Amino acid sequence: MNEPFRMNVQDVFHFQDGTTVFAGEVTEGPGNIVGGVYEISVDGEQIGSVQINGERSRGRLPSIRSVDTTQKLSFDSDWLKGREVVFAILERV
Repeated sequence: MNEPFRMNVQDVFHFQDGTTVFAGEVTEGPGNIVGGVYEISVDGEQIGSVQINGERSRGRLPSIRSVDTTQKLSFDSDWLKGREVVFAILERV
């Protein structure tokens, strides 16, 4: 089951197939992030929602984790770099 998580987003990657990856340190949340629909907020302000496919990679860089989405985003994902982002559950999977 998916759980909310908090990530200090260090980088955002965009791939030609439409995939966007958020990478950073997860400061609060589950040991494994599963897919689901999450509401994204920064400093208590809602930015939008995103369909996370699940966790991509763990362990290549210590403390850096990443999640991805293939949906077209309605917000500037690069704006999240360097910010603490809260991913709250909109839809449990």
